[in-house]
Amino acid sequence: MAGEGLGDSFWALEVRGKGQRLREVPLVETVARELRAYLAARALPEDLQGINGELPLIERLREDPFEAPSSGARKTTLATSSVYRSLKRFFAACATALEAEGYPHAAVRLRSASTHWLRHTHGTLALKAEIPLTTVRDSLGHANLSTSGIYLHEDLVERKRQMERLFGDPAGNPKSASAPAP
Repeated sequence: MAGEGLGDSFWALEVRGKGQRLREVPLVETVARELRAYLAARALPEDLQGINGELPLIERLREDPFEAPSSGARKTTLATSSVYRSLKRFFAACATALEAEGYPHAAVRLRSASTHWLRHTHGTLALKAEIPLTTVRDSLGHANLSTSGIYLHEDLVERKRQMERLFGDPAGNPKSASAPAP
């Protein structure tokens, strides 16, 4: 879908999420460029304007044991469960590599990764990049800000740095009561 605003043209994906709710997710230019290249590799038109809204963004995996069609006909779309299972296999392969490199605890953690982890990572990184909470809410398709607010956690190191600004300098010297406020 094409959009316009403030003199800029842009592309947005219509995404059907939880509860079959539709939302629009704007594409940054680098993603639109990669999408065009991906479509060209699939021998599809690169013009995003002419794309049929029913075209699956990710084509069916060729050797997908999770997508056996009940009718026996060749399946052309990619099932959500197939994406989930494919990513789980990818995470498991990465975990095996971590284990081989001597990181067994990281491997255990990575084996529990899921597609939801990717959403959580997106939300967390967006907020760390100071993207407004309302933008993160809308991009993730949350109904209210409190759901998006779970991604507002800060790591312990960053919290310590912030508290240092309040209580003392990094060398551990207490702030002087007469020191001007920053």
